[in-house]
Amino acid sequence: MKVRVVNLVESKVKSALCDKLRRFLTSQLDRELCRYQHNTSFSLAVECLQPSKAQGSMLNCKDLLKNEKLPCCAHDQPHTVQANIILNSWYPDYIDLPEGQVSHDSWLDFLPSVIRKREVSHRDLSKVAQSLGFNWEFVILELGLAQADVDQCKMENRDQVAMQIYHCLARWKTCHGYQANIETLVKAIQANRSVEADWEAIKNVVDRI
Repeated sequence: MKVRVVNLVESKVKSALCDKLRRFLTSQLDRELCRYQHNTSFSLAVECLQPSKAQGSMLNCKDLLKNEKLPCCAHDQPHTVQANIILNSWYPDYIDLPEGQVSHDSWLDFLPSVIRKREVSHRDLSKVAQSLGFNWEFVILELGLAQADVDQCKMENRDQVAMQIYHCLARWKTCHGYQANIETLVKAIQANRSVEADWEAIKNVVDRI
């Protein structure tokens, strides 16, 4: 299946919008294929838009994330595709920014206040719990819970790490009420670089995808 995005305005489309569209399409495909095709796998690719009468070459996104340059042989003159040009639009969190530019963490600050200050739901916490991995305890401590709370949740949910994280986050929500919002949770995760986190999944929670 090929999806073509057309910009009908003169101004450049923000990379955050392209990133959100990519994540939305990926999420929908994943859902539908899981529902009808018994977990059929798929891969994302982008088309080289070098002007040519021939069919454009499809460049696998995983390859783009691993290599700075990729060869394209779909045109009369073989050439090299610069990965950053494509990643800048569709995968803005995966490119290395020049020194002095805004960090990747700033995507949250550009969201409307109504989204940043939205109180997290138990469904949000369930998805975030499944998105955290190694060193997740640092996030809970950053949110203000005590080590004793973490230890108790671990003891009550042995061998189920996602449930341990979920119950810790649920305690935080119970203690802080409406102040347990998206911004506070995301910044607690960002504050600990050693924490393993699936940012694609977390951003989908923020955008309710």
